[in-house]
Amino acid sequence: MSLTVAVDAASGDGGLAPAAAAIQAVLRREADLDILAVGPAEELRALLGATGRATIVDAPEVISMDEPPLKTLRKRASSMFRTIEAVAEGRAGAALSAGNTGALMGMGRTQLKVLSGCRPAIASFVPCDRCRESFCMLDLGASAERKADFLVSHAHLGAALHRAIKGSTRPRIALLNIGEESIKGDAELRAAGEQLQASDLNFIGNVEADALYAHHADVAVCDGFTGNIFLKTMEGLSGMVKNMMVDAFNANAMAQLSGLVSRPVLNNLKRVMDKRKYNGAAILGLNGLVVKSHGNADAVAFEAALDFTVRQLRHDLVAAMRRELERTDS
Repeated sequence: MSLTVAVDAASGDGGLAPAAAAIQAVLRREADLDILAVGPAEELRALLGATGRATIVDAPEVISMDEPPLKTLRKRASSMFRTIEAVAEGRAGAALSAGNTGALMGMGRTQLKVLSGCRPAIASFVPCDRCRESFCMLDLGASAERKADFLVSHAHLGAALHRAIKGSTRPRIALLNIGEESIKGDAELRAAGEQLQASDLNFIGNVEADALYAHHADVAVCDGFTGNIFLKTMEGLSGMVKNMMVDAFNANAMAQLSGLVSRPVLNNLKRVMDKRKYNGAAILGLNGLVVKSHGNADAVAFEAALDFTVRQLRHDLVAAMRRELERTDS
């Protein structure tokens, strides 16, 4: 297994700088890791300088966020295409990009192919109210279709990811639903519940959205439309709470004094709630590791996504997913 990550350094909203800073930071910590930095060669050389173990792969084109996925598949000189290509050709063990999600999914499917017996899903870890824990959620936007077979395959993929990242043996799997009762939800959700109940997964039934923050499940499974709405709502709510706290502590002189007294606690809370630390979503179900970073990631967020990618690579997540899917067929 190659301990090399191909990084699409050019596709994020912030240009090359966030990816270059993250590459330098991670290479300083990971002595046995190599990086393929993909993007405009001259600009990358200027940013990375003499950074060891970072090999520059020239890619003069950048795929924009609003380009149709089918059109992007023809852009073989783009940084995203060449990043995925490095994994397909075995020059890297994983790929990381902050670019167009649809294009990244399309390139992953065409170049790496889909593992037998599954439907690809986007998965990430979401913080819980205890602040030190997180749960895995999928699908976060790979497919808006809700079909029982898709949900079941997502449960197995999520279980493999949770084992790899968290070291769990039997993660608690739940279906995100409008109620805990098995009769809740549409026919596809109910059918998925029946199949999961009969599987060897540690399926605990349905879970409502509010219970997820109390860490009632380790892996929450839903369709991509629901998952994406959940994720974006959570991110928006986090920003709203932050703004409300700032306003509250700036309301008057007494509030400002209270803010000064509370600063150590507030700073710690700010660090724990920093959504940048949870950046990085795995595109599961492909015959190769692909991770999606937020397009607007700064250096801190991009570093978190790169760390997430390295952890999957070290645990050989593709092999783990393949074993999990093979168990379902036996």
